[in-house]
Amino acid sequence: MFGNPGTVEQGFLDALSSYTDFTYVLALQETVAVGIADGYARATRKPAIVQLHSGVSSGNGIGLLYQAKRGHTPYMDWQDLDFDIPPVPGRRWYRVVDTSLPSPNDIAENLADPGENAAISGPVYHATGRSVVVFISRE
Repeated sequence: MFGNPGTVEQGFLDALSSYTDFTYVLALQETVAVGIADGYARATRKPAIVQLHSGVSSGNGIGLLYQAKRGHTPYMDWQDLDFDIPPVPGRRWYRVVDTSLPSPNDIAENLADPGENAAISGPVYHATGRSVVVFISRE
C-alpha cells in the first residue's frame, strides 16, 4: 500500500503493523503516492493500493489516477473480493460508500456519522466487482 496519511488514519496505520507481510510505503505528497503506486503496478503488472487522506488529499491524487487509467495500469480488479477489516482497538468500521448498493444506500447520508446501519459487523467485507467501497473508523 502506498499512501500519504493524515492524523485521522493513525489507528488504521497502527492496525496495519500487526500484518507482518504487509508493506506501507509513505509518500510526502498525494500525487507522489499515486505516482509510485502507478509505477509499481506498471513494473510488476500487479494491482497497487493507494491510501489517501480525505478531502483535498484525494483531490490531489485524482489527476494521476486518470493518468494511470490512460496508461492502462493494472490498477483495478473487476472480480468480487472478500477482504479482512483490520481491527482498531476502541473503534468500529463504518461503510460510507459502496457503489454496488442501490441508491440511496450506496452513500451514507451523513459521512461524518454514518449510523448503525452502515456499521461493519464482521472481520470480512464483501466488495462486488466494479464497485467503489470507502470505510471510516470511529470510536
